[in-house]
Amino acid sequence: MVQFVEHFHPELLPNLSTCKSPQQMFGAVAHGLGNARRLIAAVQSGRKAYHFIEVMTCPGGCIGGGQPRFTDNRVREARIAAIYKEDEGKRLRKSHENPEIQELYREFLGRPLGEKPHRLLHTRYTPRQRT
Repeated sequence: MVQFVEHFHPELLPNLSTCKSPQQMFGAVAHGLGNARRLIAAVQSGRKAYHFIEVMTCPGGCIGGGQPRFTDNRVREARIAAIYKEDEGKRLRKSHENPEIQELYREFLGRPLGEKPHRLLHTRYTPRQRT
């Protein structure tokens, strides 16, 4: 949903919500660290409240890329169009519909959202001291 709104209705991003939930959910997307700082300040001050926040550190999001070469909106728009076109042409577009993923759950992981897939597929972070 976020990708669709980003591309076709960017004006909705500051107050993105979904009606598929029995509870109204609010999310926000910040492109670039400056925008992330402003969004965090708004949340910390109580001016804004969200259920989830996505921060993309690259200006324009991942499509803008972190590479040092010059990128402008024309290049980003061309990348977006190419990615959408490539995706639309794929026979299999959703991971949960992938027969190999279904087989992996059936034969090894068990039920989705179960303890075993959670333990094996989720990242755990350990605080480390800088050396």
